[in-house]
Amino acid sequence: TMLQAIFYARFHPERGPSIVHQYPDHSIISPNSSDDHPPPILTWADISAYIIPPYDVCNRPLAICTNDVRVIALPVSLEDAKYARNRFTFNIGFVVAEDEPVQPWEQVLRKTSRFLCQLEIEDGLLAVEEHLAGLKWAGEDGYPARRVGIVHDLLRDVFDQLNDYGEACVQLNDFHVLNLRLEGPEDHDRRDDVSTTHNPVRPWHVPLLIRDLPDPSTWTWDLTLRRIHPYMDGVNHIQRISELADVELRLIKRAVREMIHHGRVILLDIFHYQAVYAGASGLVEFIKDVDVQDECCAYVALPQPPPSSTNSNKAPTSAPAVPSAPPPPTRQFVIELYSALQPGVSVADFCLAHHDGNPSKLPLNALLDVRRLITFGVIKGILRRQQKYALAI
Repeated sequence: TMLQAIFYARFHPERGPSIVHQYPDHSIISPNSSDDHPPPILTWADISAYIIPPYDVCNRPLAICTNDVRVIALPVSLEDAKYARNRFTFNIGFVVAEDEPVQPWEQVLRKTSRFLCQLEIEDGLLAVEEHLAGLKWAGEDGYPARRVGIVHDLLRDVFDQLNDYGEACVQLNDFHVLNLRLEGPEDHDRRDDVSTTHNPVRPWHVPLLIRDLPDPSTWTWDLTLRRIHPYMDGVNHIQRISELADVELRLIKRAVREMIHHGRVILLDIFHYQAVYAGASGLVEFIKDVDVQDECCAYVALPQPPPSSTNSNKAPTSAPAVPSAPPPPTRQFVIELYSALQPGVSVADFCLAHHDGNPSKLPLNALLDVRRLITFGVIKGILRRQQKYALAI
């Protein structure tokens, strides 16, 4: 991880979009009279319109890729009558390699931007600095003016400390201290849910909603979630959801990871009858907990068919009656079923064994939902999946 440049830009009432400070000092804009410096990392004219965007798209992060680098910035627009044109618009930008992960830098960027906002809102230090005698702007001869202003020194210290140590502590005075820490992938893994850390989202995983999503009006801005939400039924795997919703697989994985992080989704394996499950440590607690047993019985019960509409003015016909679903299974029955799942016994063999030993000769899937029985057991820790792996000798 390497920060290539950092800059502070402004929309000046007279100069227009301009870089006030940058570090390294010749990274983006160099004096016209200087020929002894390496070429700039990027061309400022190509990105200036995006770095200082219209007011209605300010106050949110953005990223621009150009010349094999990525500019991560957060334009800010402060509105107040004391400023020219009643606005003070600035931006802080980090320049990294194009293939660098964005998330760690975005968090550092947000905190740095908030810090600069507080400097301006509380003390007006950013606006005051532009009028200091002897101040040099990036690209002017003699830049930077030593011991004039605070922004250039702030950028220099952040740049050097983040590159050297992965964190920075910059103290401007007794009241303003900026602490930053560049988090790596291992830091995100520790913070994420256990299922995200040890079970990456794969195309064959089945996302299951364990908590309802908020009201759609609060997340309609997420186009991926809007597209995939109708197909997240606990049966479709991620690859299938991608095909049904016509959404790129990478976007679906990212959306699912986000929902896992917020505790709304867990990942399951695709249900099939050749899978092998065995009792886990939660089976003992399940046998003792009557409330969880009742929850299981209600969850695995087959749905009742909708009542047929009848007209009291018409005589009854001889049409066959709609068969009703069996009642929910008893507590004893689900305990016996979970206990019968043993290592080496596939779900298909488990169902056939119950059919052979059942006096009513009804198949198990005519008494309850077998898929939901397995799903409930995995969610509650009653069952664990036994995997088979091919071994090359």
